[in-house]
Amino acid sequence: MADRRNFLVEYPDDLTMNGILTIQDSGKADSAAFSHDGTDFNTALTNTTDWNVTGITTFQLPGSIKMAELAAAPADTAGYGQLWVKNTTPCQLWFTDDAGTDTQIV
Repeated sequence: MADRRNFLVEYPDDLTMNGILTIQDSGKADSAAFSHDGTDFNTALTNTTDWNVTGITTFQLPGSIKMAELAAAPADTAGYGQLWVKNTTPCQLWFTDDAGTDTQIV
């Protein structure tokens, strides 16, 4: 398991002026950058395939979610299901359970 204590935080002198807050691992291989462009908050993840969020039981959005199309679902993880968009024409919404069973939703 990765050592979760070694990370770097870089930020400009004035975060209120559309600055970027960057958190990196000590080797600077993985990073997360948080910024505000005057209208929206933005997040950029580099070199990471997961974004683990804990303690949130409800996730609400006032709009839609856009997902890139995939040829197939990524690798299965025990205890988790996946909602993904298949790259057919037109594209299709699919669900994959933790056993790898794919079910077309729409």
